[in-house]
Amino acid sequence: HGTTRDAEPVFAGLRAAMVGNQTGRLDEACQPSDPSDRVTCAVKAAGGVAATLLTLALVSSLLLLGRLALEAMHSRGMLAVAVAKLKEQRVPLSSLAPVRSHGPPAAWAALLLLQCLALLQYAASSPASLGAGRAELGFSYGLVRLALIVSMLGCLAHAVSAGALSDAGDELLLEALDAAQSGLTGLGKRPRLLQSALLAWLVIEVLRWAVAVGWGGLLALYGLAAQRLRSRLHLKLWALATSVCLLFDVLQLASMPYAPLQWLLLLCKAVALFLLLRFQEEHL
Repeated sequence: HGTTRDAEPVFAGLRAAMVGNQTGRLDEACQPSDPSDRVTCAVKAAGGVAATLLTLALVSSLLLLGRLALEAMHSRGMLAVAVAKLKEQRVPLSSLAPVRSHGPPAAWAALLLLQCLALLQYAASSPASLGAGRAELGFSYGLVRLALIVSMLGCLAHAVSAGALSDAGDELLLEALDAAQSGLTGLGKRPRLLQSALLAWLVIEVLRWAVAVGWGGLLALYGLAAQRLRSRLHLKLWALATSVCLLFDVLQLASMPYAPLQWLLLLCKAVALFLLLRFQEEHL
């Protein structure tokens, strides 16, 4: 989004754009023979390539979703009749084993690659200005960036569950689930409140990637790790870092009168810091 030379706001998408109160398609507005339309044509070209890449990424995600649905149905015996019919027709099901083993990793790799390429291509190909001032990437671009983070987490979960990270993938997954369960159930009331505040902080930091890139979630992860370790030193270091972070958050909010997500994040940080400092001995 940006402004034209006539100071009109412009919001451009992949296929259409809105200038002032008028909305139109980019392919209709682009006239390559007119030098004054070079910005419109550049936005159209960038959006067209990005739309193609994201469409292919959507296909990959749908294939993964379909595979997950088939696996769930098969585990519940809902595909027993279909499998029996295939065996009666002497369909070589063993020939599908390579597809079953190598298909999901290939689909995950394609999904991540296509999303990265779409983000990189659109950011590099978009014009620096739409007429006056600097053009900025909009909220929809941030949503694709957030989708990339979610895809990375899904790919990591698939890799761990499939044993791709080590030869003992099943044991690693069971250990992680046991650790998570003990961390959630083996805490007192106030430590659990602290953990809830840290988890809420982490979720908000991940969601904020739709607005801007930020690494504040690492501090929340450090707090969760320090609580898990019951280390007095790490808890004190986390409290010090959180105090500095709160100070700069307040300074930033002074120039942002309407930022509900930022205010909610500030509240989570303040609650977590208060619970640690007020009831420090209960977290050790």
